[in-house]
Amino acid sequence: MKVSERQLEDELIEKLEGLKYVFRADIYDRATLERNLREKFEALNRVSLTDAEFQRLLEELVTPDVFTAAETLRNRNAFARDDGTPLNYTLVNISDWCKNDFEVVRQLRINTDYSHHRYDVLLLINGIPVVQIELKTLGINPRRAIEQVVEYKNDAGNGYTRTLLCFIQLFIVSNRDSTYYFANNNVRHFAFNAEERFLPIYQYAAPDNSKINGIDAFADAFLAKCTLGQMISRYMVLVQSEQKLLMMRPYQIYAVKNIVECIDKNLGNGYIWHTTGSGKTLTSFKASTLLKAIRIKLLKDGHIDTVIGLPPNLFYSTGIPVCILVLKKCKKPDDVLFINAAERFTKGKRQNQLSDADIERIVSTYQQRPENPVEQYARRVPMQEIVDNDYNLNISRYVSTAETEKEIDLKAVRADLVNIENDIHDAKNRHNKFLEELKLPLLP
Repeated sequence: MKVSERQLEDELIEKLEGLKYVFRADIYDRATLERNLREKFEALNRVSLTDAEFQRLLEELVTPDVFTAAETLRNRNAFARDDGTPLNYTLVNISDWCKNDFEVVRQLRINTDYSHHRYDVLLLINGIPVVQIELKTLGINPRRAIEQVVEYKNDAGNGYTRTLLCFIQLFIVSNRDSTYYFANNNVRHFAFNAEERFLPIYQYAAPDNSKINGIDAFADAFLAKCTLGQMISRYMVLVQSEQKLLMMRPYQIYAVKNIVECIDKNLGNGYIWHTTGSGKTLTSFKASTLLKAIRIKLLKDGHIDTVIGLPPNLFYSTGIPVCILVLKKCKKPDDVLFINAAERFTKGKRQNQLSDADIERIVSTYQQRPENPVEQYARRVPMQEIVDNDYNLNISRYVSTAETEKEIDLKAVRADLVNIENDIHDAKNRHNKFLEELKLPLLP
């Protein structure tokens, strides 16, 4: 028996209501979507905005840049009220995503320049649309829904560029029996064609790596409120250098979860088995990001002695710059030595190398632990400065390799500009005398 898309929507919404989502039949267009956001925003930030202020806030929020919207969603932001007073706000409860309001909307209609789009199902977190679900009937390949998403994004004046839909983080497509998901991105990272060459598309999987295909099972495993909040806040990665959103693969997510649990519960040693090209760097990066508490404890207990930054592309397994942490049980100095050796290397065709002199300089700097800063190379940073920087161990924050800008003598620059202005004035007067003799119009 063929099941209609409408019936699939009904079943999915019933499922989401069972997961404690609130179905909002009263949200069906741009105006009602924005009105709902205003209510959520004012409640979360304990503020009452004027109509003019909220309109101005919307103009600041809505952007065609997916990456900028993703950063705004995850960060604390600033807004100037009509009377000039600053308002620091968040769009969602970023400290505990589980405590946000989770809602579901169906068949939202957004006008474009020449037509309109309808979106099957949208999931809202605190009024912000973060997930779009496109459903197809059984027998239709879900990749047809992917094509539809791409077509929607390419339409002139589409909702993704000039409405709150710019905050969509994830797309989910399903024909009930096969379900896929992928991250939203700007156009240069978002393409699809008949040969199925597309940005990463995932099927969710259980811890034993068995695929979770059906939309019902997928909803249980992926769309439960706290789980979805974690997927967006913890297991999506914003790649600053490429202005790109990445969704971690299921096995990466389970690896990170197990690393964090192992450390939180003091379960002892363990290992993660990752094959070449499976995303080891992303997994370790995300795990270290989530384990900030461990870094803080190591710093407070005085175990982090030195942080050494090495150049990029030194190792076969990764091209990113590698950092070495030197830990000691009984460290005496109340500071941390930072060595920024990222710019000292010999460039190779495929890999960079550290020369003997580069290695000797790192070792001798570590052993001597100089009292005074070594310009653009090393510095002993007091613990209080690290605390003031929220325990951040980013090397460039303390030892910058940027060239010092030449100091500009503003008085001399002004004198030069005055002289140039005078020269221009004199030249114009001389020129006008010639024009006057020739009975031609003068320069103004």
